[in-house]
Amino acid sequence: MQKRKCDFVKKIDGLHFDAGFRKFNIVVKDSVVEEGTECWGATDFDLGTIYLRGTADHDTARETVIHEITHVILAVVGLGGYDRDEMGEEYPDGYIGPTNNEHLTLCLSRGLMGAFNLNKELFELLLSEE
Repeated sequence: MQKRKCDFVKKIDGLHFDAGFRKFNIVVKDSVVEEGTECWGATDFDLGTIYLRGTADHDTARETVIHEITHVILAVVGLGGYDRDEMGEEYPDGYIGPTNNEHLTLCLSRGLMGAFNLNKELFELLLSEE
């Protein structure tokens, strides 16, 4: 028997996150698998899609969407990380070079402000209580 979707999951399905350079569609699926492992969410940068597993409860769904949006924000501000093809086998996927607190704070604060300004309605939903 399949679990009923919570109201938040129903509302978020079909919305989008505007990253400035492209809109990422939010798609609810019965199953989300990344690198062979079932997970709550994933982001496909090539397709511009954020996936959310439909069986998530309100808090898990909200955290997952925010988590996936954070991946997009970090990529927008240049902290998306590199993959092995770019850096070589000695570096793990997602490698980010040395940085410091001020640089990270500047990148994240600007990325968050851009995200909030471009997605007011989406963030109202994300920050609402069930």
